Amino acid sequence: MKIKTCKHEAHNSNFSQRLKWALEKIQEKKLRITNPRKEILAILAESRKPLSSDEVFKLLKKGKSDLVTVYRSLTTMEELGILRKHDLGDSVRRYELAQEEHHHHHYIHCRSCGSVEAFEGCAFEQVIYKSLKNKGYQHIQHNLDVQAICSACA
Repeated sequence: MKIKTCKHEAHNSNFSQRLKWALEKIQEKKLRITNPRKEILAILAESRKPLSSDEVFKLLKKGKSDLVTVYRSLTTMEELGILRKHDLGDSVRRYELAQEEHHHHHYIHCRSCGSVEAFEGCAFEQVIYKSLKNKGYQHIQHNLDVQAICSACA
């Protein structure tokens, strides 16, 4: 699957700011900052696209962590809202830094060539967040799976 690099503003911000944000979130959540977590976050902070656990593992320095630790760390950080999880239509979970609460983007997957591209805008978000906040819900997340035929394939 070919994933185009994201041009979203949060992805264009500097690596050290993104990593600092993630490490501060870890501390706020009372989670220990272990070397594997720090390295995983550094990889995700540098990436301009969501990465699978296998991709993160391959980018880690040899011997720094095992695949099980990568899976557990990604899952834990996603549950705490530090990471966002994406399934881009191929049943592979990919992760990226959440960075901004209530602001995110979605991905569109071309059914023909398999390319994936980020896009902005989610009217659903504004309506659902307001309604659910009024009902007392917190830490609201949603996923939107969009598939189409890209202009190059049409």
